[in-house]
Amino acid sequence: MDIDVAPASVSTGQQRVDDFLRSNAVFDVAHEKDISFRSTSVKALNDSSATVIGHMTARGKTSNETFTVQLDSQSKNRITFRITGKVLRSRYGMDVGTPIYSNVVDFEMRLTATRQ
Repeated sequence: MDIDVAPASVSTGQQRVDDFLRSNAVFDVAHEKDISFRSTSVKALNDSSATVIGHMTARGKTSNETFTVQLDSQSKNRITFRITGKVLRSRYGMDVGTPIYSNVVDFEMRLTATRQ
């Protein structure tokens, strides 16, 4: 599993927070266009979930991360997964405001693929 996320696409619904997250204190979207994850192993937990381990790179720093992938739905032409985990933002030089703000980020992403 390889995933690339554009940090400029982050949206909290609060412009002031979005601007801060996009600033050089956190994502530095002016210089960093992508956060990437490249899986190195997958271990099935049951018929509909797995643990995925791999390398995440953000702001030029790479660290090992572990995520849980859960199959949400599947049909003939569409499949949806939910990916969850916890990421330490300090590993990527985004530790501004700690310990006032938690170093642990609850990561959640929903991916949908459609057969064309």
